Amino acid sequence: MKENYIMKLTLLEQKSQKLEEELKGIGQQINELALLKEDIKKIKESKEDEMLSGLGKGIFIKTKMLEREFVVNVGSNILLKKSPAQVLELIEEQVKQLSEMKTKVVDEIEETNINLERLVEKAKKEAMEIQKEREKETNKKEQGKKKGKKKSR
Repeated sequence: MKENYIMKLTLLEQKSQKLEEELKGIGQQINELALLKEDIKKIKESKEDEMLSGLGKGIFIKTKMLEREFVVNVGSNILLKKSPAQVLELIEEQVKQLSEMKTKVVDEIEETNINLERLVEKAKKEAMEIQKEREKETNKKEQGKKKGKKKSR
């Protein structure tokens, strides 16, 4: 019985940890989109024709903007031109979807934690019942020994 509780507790703890990691990842994505949104707004409002474009890993190149439209990968490597307003709308939709996912993950974490608490309480209750049974058995044995000593006198 003890092993059963340990196995269930371990599984619930692993699930909770996995969900916490997922929640952290969602939060990071939301933060990245917020930064991207601010950058798009700056480009949209900027009067400058030149800017530094990030290539990744802290490497930038000076570029000249010919137009204020963005090229967006819409899936399956299909690239479409989008206005800054359309890109901002797209980002908002992604943030909305991630926020909904975040809510679901938080709910699942809460449910998992409730299940963990219930299982721990159930295990404690069962352990107390086993302890009481053992105490009863010990008391019966001790009473039997006392009776045996009285008869032998």
